[in-house]
Amino acid sequence: MSLEKIIYSAVFSGILYLDNVHVGQFLFSRPALAGIILGYINGCPVEGAQAGIITELLLFDFVPVGGSVPPCGIAAVAISLLLYAHTGINLSLAFFTGIFLSVLYAKVEFFLRAYRSKWNAKIEEKIIAGEHKLYPRLILALITESAALSAFIATAFCFFHILFGFIKMSFIYPAADLAYSVMPWLGLSALYFRFRTQVRKK
Repeated sequence: MSLEKIIYSAVFSGILYLDNVHVGQFLFSRPALAGIILGYINGCPVEGAQAGIITELLLFDFVPVGGSVPPCGIAAVAISLLLYAHTGINLSLAFFTGIFLSVLYAKVEFFLRAYRSKWNAKIEEKIIAGEHKLYPRLILALITESAALSAFIATAFCFFHILFGFIKMSFIYPAADLAYSVMPWLGLSALYFRFRTQVRKK
C-alpha cells in the first residue's frame, strides 16, 4: 500500500470535483476521464478506464429531481480504484463499494449545498449595494467542498481497508464478478431507451 498515492488520489479527486460545476467544466471530472487519470496514479490505468466508463454509463441517466443530488462519480471511481489497487480485493467488489459510497456522499453534498444556499440572500444584498468583493467567501466555499470530498474518500478507504482486512470477501467475488459483467449492458440499455425517448419527442 502506497500512502503517498492514496493521499495524492484523495486530494486530486477533490480538485477534479471542482471541475464538475464550479471551475472550468472541462469534463475532467467525468468518471470516464477521472478513472483513467486516477488509474494511472495508482498503477492501474486499464482498470481505471473500465471502472470509469461503467460508472459513467450508470450515472449518465441520473436526473436530479425534487432537490435530490446525484451520486458523486468521482467519489465512486476514486474509492473503487484505491480499494482495488491497495487492499487486494477484486475490481468488481471495489466497484460496487465505490458506487455505494458515492450514494452516501450525495447526502454530504446535499448538506453542503443547503448550507451554502444560506449565503445567497447576503450575496444578493451586497450585489444590489454595489459590493462585489465576494471572492474570499467563494474561495472558502470551493476549498470546503474540495476538502470535504478528499476527506470522505480518504476516510472511506481507511475504513474499508481495515474492514476487508478483518473480513475475507473472496466468497462474494463470483457474485460480484457476475453483477459487474452486467453493468455495461445495463448502462447501455438505459442510454438506448433515453435516446429513443428523446428522438421520439422530436
